Amino acid sequence: MAIFENIVSGKTFYHLLFKLTPTNSSLTVPTGYKNPIYRTEDVSSFDPSGLFEIYIRASDFPVPSPGCEGGWIILRMGSTDSAERDSRSKIDAKKALWQSLQAMYESEKGSIEVVIELNPYVQVINPVIPKLELEYCNVFFRQAFGAYIPYTGPLK
Repeated sequence: MAIFENIVSGKTFYHLLFKLTPTNSSLTVPTGYKNPIYRTEDVSSFDPSGLFEIYIRASDFPVPSPGCEGGWIILRMGSTDSAERDSRSKIDAKKALWQSLQAMYESEKGSIEVVIELNPYVQVINPVIPKLELEYCNVFFRQAFGAYIPYTGPLK
């Protein structure tokens, strides 16, 4: 597993490439994970602001997550403020990713590589290697300025 570090304004951000597959992740909300703030249905949905969630089996995730009861990690795509510059194109790009994920889960075939940001709920166990551990069962699609960032390394 390659973890990429980016330092921005003195803060270290940790990113990794991860292949979502129908066997290691799901659109279906695992039992006990319903959150009325985001949804009331049993299947994750795409919000008009670009917000959505995917559920990853903790046992298939490369970063240990000892506190994840139920064995699932929530992978969240953040929303985009409609007042942001180019908000429509940013939301459309997120929707295209969402639709690709839906198609993969419906067909039960394939994989989609995504970039995941481990911050802010990551604990650095060993900064030299680096060895990390999740403090909570939440990670995020890499995002900056309201847009999904589908690559590692410095922002372009």
